[in-house]
Amino acid sequence: MSLDAKTLKLLTAKDQYLDVEWIDADSFCYLSPSDRGFRLMRQRFDHSEAIADGLGSSLPYAGQLYSTSHFLSLDGQLRAIHKGADRPLPGPSSDLRMRSDKTYIVSEVEGCDHIFVLSEDGWRSVHQSQSYIRHVCLHPNGQDLLFLKWPRATLPWFAAELFVLDLSSGSLTNLHPPELNSPCGEAEYSPCGEYLACSFLTDEFFQLWLYRFKTQNWVQLTFDAREHSTPLRRSSRRTFTFIRGGLLAYTSSEKSFWRLATLDYLGHGHTIKTPYTFIQYPRANPETGSLAFFGGSLDYPYGPARLDLTKGRFTAYPVTPRLPVAKNLRVEHISWSSLNGETIHGILYRDVSCTQPQPLIMPIHGGPTDAVQASWPSKALAFVKQGYAVFYVNYRGSFGYGMSYVQKLQGAFGQLEINDLIRGVKSLEGSGWIDSSRVGLWGGGVASHTVLRALSLHPEVFAAGIAVFPILDLQKHLSLCPIVERDELLWALGTSDPQLLGELSARTALTQLTRPLGLFAGAHDPIAKTEELNLLVQTLKERKVSTWLTVYENEARIFRQSETYGDYYSQVAGFFDRFLKFRS
Repeated sequence: MSLDAKTLKLLTAKDQYLDVEWIDADSFCYLSPSDRGFRLMRQRFDHSEAIADGLGSSLPYAGQLYSTSHFLSLDGQLRAIHKGADRPLPGPSSDLRMRSDKTYIVSEVEGCDHIFVLSEDGWRSVHQSQSYIRHVCLHPNGQDLLFLKWPRATLPWFAAELFVLDLSSGSLTNLHPPELNSPCGEAEYSPCGEYLACSFLTDEFFQLWLYRFKTQNWVQLTFDAREHSTPLRRSSRRTFTFIRGGLLAYTSSEKSFWRLATLDYLGHGHTIKTPYTFIQYPRANPETGSLAFFGGSLDYPYGPARLDLTKGRFTAYPVTPRLPVAKNLRVEHISWSSLNGETIHGILYRDVSCTQPQPLIMPIHGGPTDAVQASWPSKALAFVKQGYAVFYVNYRGSFGYGMSYVQKLQGAFGQLEINDLIRGVKSLEGSGWIDSSRVGLWGGGVASHTVLRALSLHPEVFAAGIAVFPILDLQKHLSLCPIVERDELLWALGTSDPQLLGELSARTALTQLTRPLGLFAGAHDPIAKTEELNLLVQTLKERKVSTWLTVYENEARIFRQSETYGDYYSQVAGFFDRFLKFRS
């Protein structure tokens, strides 16, 4: 595939934006990926500028890395955005909260999480726990802190509890509706401090609840079969915010399609019509009432946007170029049945004007309990415009379809999701517009495990595959990967037994590989070692298996250089053209 300049720019743009916050009446900030971690961007009307770089944290589940005046740097400093001396942090840190003369952070010190306050004598711990502490929010009175806490080696969407810390007395209160004993997804104080909005797992979905401190009563605000929270995963994510007039603005999803709505404190709601199919991080301006958020759709590449609630006017600030979009491009939710009759979900991107069967690319999401949203990701748009259909399978275990759906994956990863992929392809065979003999897989990190096993064990279904940052040996990977990834992967695999991990590893399955395989990695990746990949390629080529290997010298387990992304996507396009699109 020859990628034109606009398409290549779209593909290479980094769109993992985080943490919207208003800093005055006219402008808001957000985080954008950079070569040095994250870059702090300021959006003022139609003008965007970088005001700081090097933000980040090595803590798992880190979030809230900046305030209006300071930020947490990747090199372990509390750093002023404009002027001021740097101050070393007590340890890897997250959740920066500042009010008047008080500064609070969460830091890990000697295996414990601490809430620290900055005083004249330095950092002072006001609370510590051997559990994770995240999602800190300071009460408007400055006397109370709320946060989520859950034990290490557990997953927050199964175990996070909500606590309020009285800073004057040190007393700790566990808050939850009396009829519930379930995890909390997120929480936020109202501007007046009289209310607390939370999301709790309620039956199948996270629903919104409201707590009034004066009467100490809870009210459930939402009841529909939609996901109203995105619980803490790799980083903190927000899905609701208080707005003026005694209202909440919130986002929710149904089968990966998102909407924006408002609620009053009795649960009466109003849906706001938007041009977006994916919406995250809504934040209200306390002075004007406007909303800032991230949104994406077919017509709008995922990026920052603003909504004037009084006039109902949206303004998008595209970070990536908008490509001309034909009316014949379509995104649709589809579902099909597993062998035992359970429903599986996916998102299909295609050109409905195509009259000939199209080759199919199936990018696999990571996690493994993440999910692909209907945001028209750049790779979907680019490859659909080049003559492919792109099919994302939110296999059983993906978040957003109810907690029972997530739980299906426990102890079954490496087989269940592959069965769901196969059934998804089978469900499209009779459509007339998919060539089921030209199906390619594409996944990185945890998803590479699925790609390598599926391609090796099911050559009758999958014609080619690309594995990025490939995981060849599960036991080795679990000993070296970040703790967040390890805990989730162990839950999904259901075992830590070395013999079973060996049997489940891609290295074992690759002894049966016959289909073309593309491998991409960084030379400094501590897990996917270059020498191991070279040996694997040599073995496969001796068996006459078509294999492409590209190792980027200045990269590790995350590609950061724009030159790398340009070459990577060009090679991916060439691989799929060679082994799918123009395969003889």
